[in-house]
Amino acid sequence: MKKIKYLVATIMISTFMITGPAVKAAPNDGHNFTKGKLSEKLTKDMSGVQKFFNDNKGKFEVENVENDLTKIDEKNDSLNFKHIKLQQIVQGIPVYGNQYIVHFNKNGEIYAVNGKFDSSAKKIKINEEKFISENKAIETAKSQVKFDTLEITPKAKSYIYKVNNEYIPVYEVRINFISPEPGDWHFFINAYNGQVVDKYNAVAKVAATGTGAGVLGDTKTLNLDKVTVGSKTQYQMKDTTRGAQITTYNSKNTSAEPGTLIY
Repeated sequence: MKKIKYLVATIMISTFMITGPAVKAAPNDGHNFTKGKLSEKLTKDMSGVQKFFNDNKGKFEVENVENDLTKIDEKNDSLNFKHIKLQQIVQGIPVYGNQYIVHFNKNGEIYAVNGKFDSSAKKIKINEEKFISENKAIETAKSQVKFDTLEITPKAKSYIYKVNNEYIPVYEVRINFISPEPGDWHFFINAYNGQVVDKYNAVAKVAATGTGAGVLGDTKTLNLDKVTVGSKTQYQMKDTTRGAQITTYNSKNTSAEPGTLIY
């Protein structure tokens, strides 16, 4: 038995580019994009980064590079330019979404710095002894969604996270599954009381077309939804090309609602 349901869908796509064109943001939101000849020749490593920020404390608000930033990545491009990616930390815990990228040219001169750093995050008082366990955070996240089988084993990652203009310690837990409907949920759990303070679904969806056999033996064109969760891709019987969304489920001879999405 098959059921057809009509749902209104809103699709939100978020893209983060670290090396593309950037626009300098308002100075009070923590974002910064600065370019030009920003330094003399420096060593293209953390020693050079530390000297640069120590010489420019007023502009970038980094008081102590060793305590405030940690290197998470570095890349050399075809021009022999080096790009070092830094994560803001407070008491060793990453501040979610707050990163700087320092760009060196081939001569070792810094020509651009972009990213986000918020000195107010350092005001937070952290008492890790009062944190809930990672397992409790994971179980809380799992209880928020309906799934058949998890694609990856959930892990809890510690972050400092901004909620209502205030920084708090959280666990980020990722819950990744294919059915009954794909989900790649990221939950942010208050590390003190276990409450969910934020969440989002990062499932990648793209409209696609396919074919199927009609009741008269002819071939029909179907509007499908290409969904990628982790390393798996499905073509689901979900038409998102119209004003209303047409989704086809299979109840598998049960009374369970809504059933399993057909793919």
